[in-house]
Amino acid sequence: MGILSSTVMFLIGASVAFIFGIAFAASKLYVKTPSNRAFVRTGSGGARIILDGGLWVIPLLHELRWVSLETMRIEVTRNNEDALITADKLRSDVSAEFYIRVQPSKEQVLMASKSLGIRSITEKEVDALIAPKLISALRSVAATKTLMELHQQRAEFAHAVQEIVKTEL
Repeated sequence: MGILSSTVMFLIGASVAFIFGIAFAASKLYVKTPSNRAFVRTGSGGARIILDGGLWVIPLLHELRWVSLETMRIEVTRNNEDALITADKLRSDVSAEFYIRVQPSKEQVLMASKSLGIRSITEKEVDALIAPKLISALRSVAATKTLMELHQQRAEFAHAVQEIVKTEL
């Protein structure tokens, strides 16, 4: 009876340890999204976009990319030798603020994940990636207007810049 009871105790202990091991591993492998972020899981099983909820992520089989859904503020300042050149060949010091965010839809999150990659979380990383496109749009629109038009028609200037960057962003 001694060997049988010790064998049963060993099996019970091993089963309990196995169950706790599985529960611990499961708690570490299940990833949930907070309200201000989404993620794209790629790898085995194809791309899965999770906006609100969670998903199993196995490190050897899957890669995880987080995408921020928060509004990011990007400030672009062009002055002195970097000032914008207008249609009448004058320099215009311009300071502009852009507010961008990823729309909370599966298509937009997947597109942001593909285009921004791992840089889609912090405002500083997104700023470094997008600022050159914003500067280019500012230059393009400023080159079509005189300095007086830029001053008097600010809303039209902003709308024209927005139309250029809307398709790219």
